[in-house]
Amino acid sequence: MSATEEQRLGNDALSTFIHDANQNTFATSRKLRPIYEHLAAIAGVFELARGNLSHSASRQGPAFLIRAYSCYLGSARLSTSGQLAEAYMVLRGCIENSLYAIHQHANPHAVKTWLNRDVDVEASKKVKNEFAIRSVRLSLEKIDKETARITQALYEQTITFGAHPNPYSILAQTRIEEDARETKISLGYLECGTLAHLNCLKTNAEVGLASLHIFNHIFKTRWEILGIPERLLALRDPSQFEKYKQFLPRRLPGGPPPKTAQPRS
Repeated sequence: MSATEEQRLGNDALSTFIHDANQNTFATSRKLRPIYEHLAAIAGVFELARGNLSHSASRQGPAFLIRAYSCYLGSARLSTSGQLAEAYMVLRGCIENSLYAIHQHANPHAVKTWLNRDVDVEASKKVKNEFAIRSVRLSLEKIDKETARITQALYEQTITFGAHPNPYSILAQTRIEEDARETKISLGYLECGTLAHLNCLKTNAEVGLASLHIFNHIFKTRWEILGIPERLLALRDPSQFEKYKQFLPRRLPGGPPPKTAQPRS
């Protein structure tokens, strides 16, 4: 579906990029329909939770949930359009908001430390120590070892593929063409229909599910009434991730079959 001239934002590089990204998202939603529906169903659970926060005794918990949800939506917008490294940056944010929430839930004293972050230099240092990734991960591990293991693996994956400017996030999409006169270097920032794209979409789903499992420990009673645990079990079922395999890029004759990481949630 091509946009009319009236639908375009303008005739400049930014407008062209936004138009192309929108087109990619639309194409992903059609050509990878089962995957898109899986991502949408996970967003639906977030939305159900967001609409039922009035019974929460905590102020910070709901705020972190909404921010994690926003990160999930943002990363889905990026991953479906083909901005893969950028999607991993936002997925890291989804994980960190979830871990901050469970850490404060398990350690009420940490709320005051967090709120006083900008009081002075010492307060800022205290927050950095209190909310170091190893500390917040440990709080989750004490409550749910399996989700902690999955979350750590996903966190490391976001770091590798884009949350930090590591070799893979920079070089994987870099193309170098050389001849006797010059060297041309280009970097693709909208990549769809590749194994990297498929893995990013799957990671998007896995991070969303891991986040929801973490928040389930904070809103357990209310979420049981809403039936959210059952919905999460259905969405993390291995059959859901079998859908991703049908879209693996075709291999060359005689070449090894392409692989994706096994689902972690």
